[in-house]
Amino acid sequence: MGADRKLERWDRIVEYFWHLDSSPCVKVVELGKSTEGNPFLLAIITSKKNHARLDEIREMSWKMAHPEGLTEEQVDEIAREGKTVVAMTMSIHATEVGGTQMAPELAYEVATSPEHEEVRQNTVLLVFPCFNPDGQIMVTDWYNQQLDTEYEGVSTPFLYHKYTGHDNNRDAIHLSQVESQMVSKVMYREWHPQAYIDHHHMGSYGARFYIPPFANPVDEGVDPLIWTEQQLYGGMMATMLEAAGKTGIESAATYPGEFMPTFNYIPCWHNICGRLPESASAKLATPHYGHPHQLQPSR
Repeated sequence: MGADRKLERWDRIVEYFWHLDSSPCVKVVELGKSTEGNPFLLAIITSKKNHARLDEIREMSWKMAHPEGLTEEQVDEIAREGKTVVAMTMSIHATEVGGTQMAPELAYEVATSPEHEEVRQNTVLLVFPCFNPDGQIMVTDWYNQQLDTEYEGVSTPFLYHKYTGHDNNRDAIHLSQVESQMVSKVMYREWHPQAYIDHHHMGSYGARFYIPPFANPVDEGVDPLIWTEQQLYGGMMATMLEAAGKTGIESAATYPGEFMPTFNYIPCWHNICGRLPESASAKLATPHYGHPHQLQPSR
């Protein structure tokens, strides 16, 4: 996964996730079918011990988000006994290929790596490996057809969702598409996670990677603590990226916190800390070279 000029197709990724389902730390659920009849998956990753009490953890997460009628002592008990729940979606925009391509490795690492033992013990990770399976198949097939031609790496000349195209990420309010409905049911009716990450790509000639928090202006209808949480998450991400020697990182710029119809923003209205990482685009899976003089500020 992640090799230059190689894209794995959704059916193969689905097959891999069903293999991961044999791990005591992974439970894979087919939530339903996409618009064009492809499997729509959710992978729940946590420790074996947490899997044994998954219904209880889900109920506690829901109660923490809806504390009406609970005493302060009950809220404190839920905070002690519950686990952090984090949801993550990949590649709602099918030409932004990285999310779904890295999802199998991410799931494997979190489920098996000794360095992620603390994460497994204290966190329930809800991974949607592909928000747009139909588009993923379209883009992968298109890319493979154009390899070694003058059109290699060119974006698809057709919509990568049957009804919405790129605007599937404007459906977080209306929920007109089955994919939107399945994700939102898990997010807002079943689990109500404390944090959410929506993986995207951006243009090729700006920063190499964008991380939270959002830029001003931010929506005044969102609890200020959510924007503070974004700063905490983003600060940790920036520190870790700096320690790893990564450069070209941008934060608190480009994307303001007031454009609310997308899936990374809507959670903020539900007191879920929505986060939007964006990485610079290649030519789908073909490497892209940009001269330093071509780089431009994002806004």
